[in-house]
Amino acid sequence: MKLRAIFCCFYFGIVPWWIYQKKCHYGRGYWNHLKLNFQQIKIWITDKYTKEDIDFEKEVNPSWSNVMRNMCRFTYNGNFN
Repeated sequence: MKLRAIFCCFYFGIVPWWIYQKKCHYGRGYWNHLKLNFQQIKIWITDKYTKEDIDFEKEVNPSWSNVMRNMCRFTYNGNFN
């Protein structure tokens, strides 16, 4: 889970929101969201994560297959999710 959490913080931090969701989930602006995600990476690397961090990952990114589905909202069938 730790490696997956670090990957998600990195990917969902640098990729613009409109690639992976219809509506922006953060109101902080891109740079503040990037900074938040990079701070979270540091927390995971230094083992300073909390139960809240673990619960979030279990809910939002419970598996690698779930992460892969969430990486891009565009589908091959010509429709947008």
